[in-house]
Amino acid sequence: MSGFKDVSVQAAYDAENIYLRFQWQGSGASVADPALKEADRVSIQLADKIKSFNDYGCFISCHDDQTGMPENRGEEKKLYGYFAKDKPRDKLDDYLSKGQFLDLWEASFAGNEIKTGDEYILEDRHEDKNDLSATGGFADGKYTVVVTRKLATGDTGDIVLKDGKAFSIGISIHDNKNKGRKHYTSFPLSVGLSVAGDVTAKKF
Repeated sequence: MSGFKDVSVQAAYDAENIYLRFQWQGSGASVADPALKEADRVSIQLADKIKSFNDYGCFISCHDDQTGMPENRGEEKKLYGYFAKDKPRDKLDDYLSKGQFLDLWEASFAGNEIKTGDEYILEDRHEDKNDLSATGGFADGKYTVVVTRKLATGDTGDIVLKDGKAFSIGISIHDNKNKGRKHYTSFPLSVGLSVAGDVTAKKF
């Protein structure tokens, strides 16, 4: 594997939805074989109320004791926010009610189908109502995907995106049947909705 992967990121939004577009060079493995267990995919973590995520992105949810990592001792352990570890349930519920969690989006390729996953991360990964849709494909050695979600879904496990505000994202690319932690991970990027950011989303 190469040591890095270039990913093009664009964003736009309207009165109801946000659209995030990602493009990267890929192997096309799970397009060629839809039955692959480890599909080529992009995962996006989002947050707007966690300063450490603005600084470190996805790295605040990845730890050396997780499944597949060197310090794991055989226990099934998924992504978790360092700030939520060993916190009592009432504190976790407070984080959730205040939007202090990581929203997790995923778009994976299985043949010509793009499947989406919608979760959130606190002390663990939690399933959420799937409010995502995605379009795209694989051509000329590149994956392209556009993920769409309402700015405000009404779901507790979805952060609310607001016109004139910015939020942060971290991007992970899983390519060529790689499992577990074997993926490319970005540093955090800010996305501004008609305000300055590393990526500026314009309203249409």
